[in-house]
Amino acid sequence: MRKLFFLTVLVLLSTSVTRSQNGTRLIGFDALTTGRGGTSTGYFDNPSLIMNNPAGLSFLKSSQADLSFSLMAPRVHFQNDINNTYGKNNLFPLGCISYAHKGKNKISWGAGVFTQGGMGADFNHYLYRDENGAYVKQPYHSKFAVMQGGGSLAYQLTKQLSVGITADLIYGQVEFQMPMAMHQL
Repeated sequence: MRKLFFLTVLVLLSTSVTRSQNGTRLIGFDALTTGRGGTSTGYFDNPSLIMNNPAGLSFLKSSQADLSFSLMAPRVHFQNDINNTYGKNNLFPLGCISYAHKGKNKISWGAGVFTQGGMGADFNHYLYRDENGAYVKQPYHSKFAVMQGGGSLAYQLTKQLSVGITADLIYGQVEFQMPMAMHQL
């Protein structure tokens, strides 16, 4: 029992420093897909098929529900001749919820909401000079978020062939704030 406790603590501590992110987009929508490095198309084992291969819903072994959570914590650093600035430690929760129903007949279906990705940064650094020639810190802000949700329907034509369709709505958000100046003649 003690070995199991230490193994569990070790796994939990190691997950806090893993970097399973591909830029601003999640590498996977659930633990299975993320654990395979984002590989999902050839596997029929979780409800994220709604997003990447709706025909695969026909090949699930049973109905499944999934609730997933990822946390993006970007570290922003800017350096030039007059700056060596670190950004604010922002946290961006990225969650997914989905359900896939394996039909007893040839029809299977699924529905879900998936966070495609997101991130942002907030920091200040020196850019312009004031009337006395001293540099003045300027604020910078960015935020990016994309969510997608909808439903899928799959029809199994044969034991090895299925067709599927997905209808989704996508929500996106982009924010930018930065100083801007015009050259004076």
